[in-house]
Amino acid sequence: MEAITVFLMIITACLVVMFVRWTRNRQKRHNLFKRCGIPGPDPAFWTGILKEIKSKPTPNETITAWVKNVFGYFNGELPFVVVKNLEMLKKIFIKDFHVFCNRILAMDISPLNKTLIGLKGKRWKEVRSLLTPNFSTGKIKLMSQIVIRKVDITVDVVTRKAEKGEIFDMYQVVQGLTLDVIADCALAMKTRCQDNPQDIFLTSVSC
Repeated sequence: MEAITVFLMIITACLVVMFVRWTRNRQKRHNLFKRCGIPGPDPAFWTGILKEIKSKPTPNETITAWVKNVFGYFNGELPFVVVKNLEMLKKIFIKDFHVFCNRILAMDISPLNKTLIGLKGKRWKEVRSLLTPNFSTGKIKLMSQIVIRKVDITVDVVTRKAEKGEIFDMYQVVQGLTLDVIADCALAMKTRCQDNPQDIFLTSVSC
């Protein structure tokens, strides 16, 4: 019995030491922004400002309430820095892009980390250099005209259904709009996915 008691005391002592050490490390982590001179809301020990964010209709209401050009907040123990200064953003996205090129992934596993939003480092830089020219001001203006035409079709489709008092799935309407825009902007295909359920592009994607 004495051996068991001693063993349990040792285990308990180890757990207490580990908990105290973890607590101190978490508190130290939550003081990161103060040490760096970055303003921001004081985080709760367990949730950071997650509880405060969830109490608002949208998370942006909490975040945009901080009008500082640069501020930090914690989601649990994860630190986030929000930058609103345009000059700093240009530096981050251009000059120092090699430092800030990666994103947070909920699950950093294949094949999710092979998708466009999951690429990292050199591979993301290569893909970004290929995509960027397609989003110049001139090309976006050209695409915006295509999008407007497709949205007009969406309005017509919804209006006709509403006039008939027809019950319909809005997901299918938006899916048709999305496919029409992608087909015209990216593939130069003239499709009618919104008002033709048998459109070959729509049926091919839905299979």
